[in-house]
Amino acid sequence: MNTLPSSKSAPKRVDVEKIKKAVVHRNLVGLANDTKWNELINSVRARKDWQPSYRSKTVEGYVTGWDVEWYYHLPFPFVGVEWFDISLQSTQKEQDTSWVVDLVEDIGFEYEVREDILRIWGYGPKSFDEFGV
Repeated sequence: MNTLPSSKSAPKRVDVEKIKKAVVHRNLVGLANDTKWNELINSVRARKDWQPSYRSKTVEGYVTGWDVEWYYHLPFPFVGVEWFDISLQSTQKEQDTSWVVDLVEDIGFEYEVREDILRIWGYGPKSFDEFGV
């Protein structure tokens, strides 16, 4: 049995209904779903050599700082994620990061790469806020 949080996991302090109201209020359209988010999360967690850093923006406007912990620090629940950035930069010069792009492509996310940042959109219209910053 897997006891790690999944994309639907919601800490007690998170009001999922409030998130859903923000989505409706902003006329956002879903571009990702829990199945896709879970496939990404589980695939990255399974990597033993390198796990990329990430940050995200909630539908309520909060942008997180960069983090590298893929077990408990993720922006749960993912129903509130407007966009999710993944850094394609590794501290190990010889590290091949192309698997991240391949993974996101294979899952079927709406995404774009700028410089060394891959952005996955949870909702549209696509926001380019702080992209490449």
